[in-house]
Amino acid sequence: MKLKSEFSIMADEMKDCRKMEQMSIVLRYFLHGSVFESFIGFVHATDLTASGLCSELVSVLQRLGLDYKAKLVGQGYDGASVMSGKNAGVGKLLKNEASLYLCALYVHCHAHRLNLALVDCMKVVSQAAEFFVFLEHLYVFVSYVHAKWVQIQRDMYPGESVRELQRLCDTRWACRYAACKAVSSRLPAVVRLLSDIKGGENAKRAVEARALLGSVDCHLVIMLCFMSDILGKTQSLSLFLQSATIDFSSVADSIHAVCADLTELRSNDDKFNALYTEAVNLCEASGWHRDQF
Repeated sequence: MKLKSEFSIMADEMKDCRKMEQMSIVLRYFLHGSVFESFIGFVHATDLTASGLCSELVSVLQRLGLDYKAKLVGQGYDGASVMSGKNAGVGKLLKNEASLYLCALYVHCHAHRLNLALVDCMKVVSQAAEFFVFLEHLYVFVSYVHAKWVQIQRDMYPGESVRELQRLCDTRWACRYAACKAVSSRLPAVVRLLSDIKGGENAKRAVEARALLGSVDCHLVIMLCFMSDILGKTQSLSLFLQSATIDFSSVADSIHAVCADLTELRSNDDKFNALYTEAVNLCEASGWHRDQF
């Protein structure tokens, strides 16, 4: 692989199905007026120290015949200390290797930084943290009564596909948006499921259903509409940050636009009133009356 232009390297480590550590490597470069990203392959990582991973990256670049000392201008990894450590991380070690023009700048993956920011923000807001705990418990409960969940949807939404609830994961924040949308689109079915099971013969499931149904109040529905709106904005940004064709200017503009939207939502009464109306309509669709608000 011969490149005359400067290039950046991106890498991430993970375990394969055999529980063996693998490092995926991608090159990003400019060619014939366009930006390209090429997946180089997986490298079996036997040494997971910063020096070991750096040696693997250098070996791959040398094998490809790339002049990394003169043309490596950027590095993109996650924020793990072994990769991002400013004194002895992979980013620092590889920069020392490619020190001809003091390039090879390390950049923490912006999509991952967004994910971490959302995780930390939600954990310190008690209402948000409790809301997502509810979604996780609801997912686990429905997994035990999945056949009834499917049947209720077929009865209530004939001709429509069955919607599955989503499990939550800190490292894949996008699943929270999918989880909110799934519950929002099937909230009447969730209420019916819990109402049917709370009076059933299975004592354990009946107690769990009553506890979950008791949590499904107007406050939770407002949080559901609010989180769907918030996470919809950040989800769009996250997907954009993962595009292979974006540039730094587009990223900056998109981040500023989302920040402006969130600021307006915080201070604009019309925005909140629209979410409130959406929550009221969702409650009425689920069999509740407006005066409960």
